[in-house]
Amino acid sequence: MDHTGGLQQSYAFPMLKNAEIMQCMSELGLEMTEDQLMQPNRHRDVVRRVFIMLVDLCLGMSEVELRAPSEAVKKQRQSLSYPSLHEDSVNDLKLLNASIKLMGICGVHDFGMKDFHSPTAKKFRRQLSGAINLAKFREDRLETYALLQQDRNDVSVALQQAAEENELLTNQLEESKEEDSERLQQMDEVENDCAEIEGEIAQQNKVQTSIRQQSTELKKKANDLKDKIATAALALQEAIAEERMLSSKIVVSPETIQVELQKASRLLEVEKGECKIAEQGAELASTKVSNVIQAQKDIEIVRKVLGEVKIEENKLTNIEYEVRSSKKSVEQKQRELDELVEIKETLEREINRIDDKIAHVRKQGKARMDAAADAVEGAKQDLLIVEREKREGMALIEQSEAELLAKQTDFEREQHKTNEEIEEMVGAFRGLEKAFLVQDGRERTAISG
Repeated sequence: MDHTGGLQQSYAFPMLKNAEIMQCMSELGLEMTEDQLMQPNRHRDVVRRVFIMLVDLCLGMSEVELRAPSEAVKKQRQSLSYPSLHEDSVNDLKLLNASIKLMGICGVHDFGMKDFHSPTAKKFRRQLSGAINLAKFREDRLETYALLQQDRNDVSVALQQAAEENELLTNQLEESKEEDSERLQQMDEVENDCAEIEGEIAQQNKVQTSIRQQSTELKKKANDLKDKIATAALALQEAIAEERMLSSKIVVSPETIQVELQKASRLLEVEKGECKIAEQGAELASTKVSNVIQAQKDIEIVRKVLGEVKIEENKLTNIEYEVRSSKKSVEQKQRELDELVEIKETLEREINRIDDKIAHVRKQGKARMDAAADAVEGAKQDLLIVEREKREGMALIEQSEAELLAKQTDFEREQHKTNEEIEEMVGAFRGLEKAFLVQDGRERTAISG
């Protein structure tokens, strides 16, 4: 079916010369001669091969796919009266369908079955110009698409690497924050311990000062007691000596002496008790002095710990500096990532714009293809109607031939009968003529006589 219209159609592609068409077709892998371009009706097989190649190049449908009907088509073909007669017609319709779709995309909307069976040089040249324009456009866009796809893949890889690096740095930052938090907590605990130890040291210093004062006082008391004990012992010895000396001179009552001795013994016991208390105080003071010495040792240990804490503080300061540097690096990476994201978005917008154009072209092509499919479906229906009418016509022809043969037989019989009747009539006429001549002769004779 031909889709030609009544109006003159304009095309969006330039009309190429024969030399340009042959050069472009040669670049596409198909050699053509000028005679094939000028007289395509004599080279219909070349025209068919050209469209098979163009469908393969522009639509991606190989010749094998064109010759391989679908299961639905096979079932529909098997449902016909003589399926073997339609094998080539199905392949032809499939090629016609693909060619109409291709020409619709190219902007040529008057392509039909006539362009395969009786192509003209003008239309064939226009069709090849549109197909070459589409092939060149497709080739240019494929290069651009490949470049954009490569850029997109590179940006995606860079974005993935940046995201992984950002995640790694974020994890390191979180780990550093956790370590800093633990170290700060440890430092707070150490500072609290140091404050407690300093408080204990101050308390111990006060206790040590008090103990030293008490120890000094106790030492003085002990010395005084020792002096008193020594004085008392000397006085006792003197009293004993005097008692011995006087005992020889004076007779003293034993009770009086016993009382004096008991009194002196009590005083001695009292002095011994005070001396013992003073010794216990001295031991307590010695114990407190030992505690103070141990506290001083603990203070030295605390000072060492404080020194280590200062070292850890310096390390923490360095770590904070590294964390700040890492934050700056992360911010720099984030800025680079934002730039890459902007580039990616720009490329995606460009790709989406190209995809929209392609979708628009495909939509137009689909609309044209739907129209062509409707036309093909109409052609199929017309073909079925023609085939049905053909079968009915053949039956009518056979019936007419039979009737004609019967009529011819009847005609021959009637003709033979008519010929016989004509011969009989001719014989009768001749007899009548002969009788008339005889009668006429008689009359003439009678008249003349």
